[in-house]
Amino acid sequence: MNSKLWPGLLIAFLAANAAIVAVTVSAARRDGPVALVANVEDRSLRWDQWKRTQQESAALGWKALVEIVPASEGKVGQIKVTLADRAGVLANVPLRIELQHDAEPNGREVISSMSDVNGVAIGEHHIRRNGWYTVRVHSPATRTRVAFATEVNVMSMAATGAGEKTR
Repeated sequence: MNSKLWPGLLIAFLAANAAIVAVTVSAARRDGPVALVANVEDRSLRWDQWKRTQQESAALGWKALVEIVPASEGKVGQIKVTLADRAGVLANVPLRIELQHDAEPNGREVISSMSDVNGVAIGEHHIRRNGWYTVRVHSPATRTRVAFATEVNVMSMAATGAGEKTR
């Protein structure tokens, strides 16, 4: 083979490698941490039901604002969920709140609570880490409305005392 061809082949190989790495990194950042999603098998088996529940929940017009304070030495953490719809806050709504830190896939906690007259439901948890949490809020169906379910990702920062940034 011609010795002038080798540098071109080497550069082409390195460029192809860089392109493959760029595509892989882009796909990994866009899709999120699939390996750390709780119940990923269960959710994939019930995908149609999950999407239908999400659409029905969106039709309700409810919003859930989530704030998290992580647990510290000798203290439990706190999660606060504020429910509201187009007309205002939602009082006396039973909630099931699932809380999981993204870095602890097996550390999920389930909290049962009810919103007060200000639409606020407060629960306690024992997860000590700062960082991203996945919070699933669910309220069962009643005779007058469909079930409400939403999933929120919240950044918890102990220095400020609350998780306010969502993604």
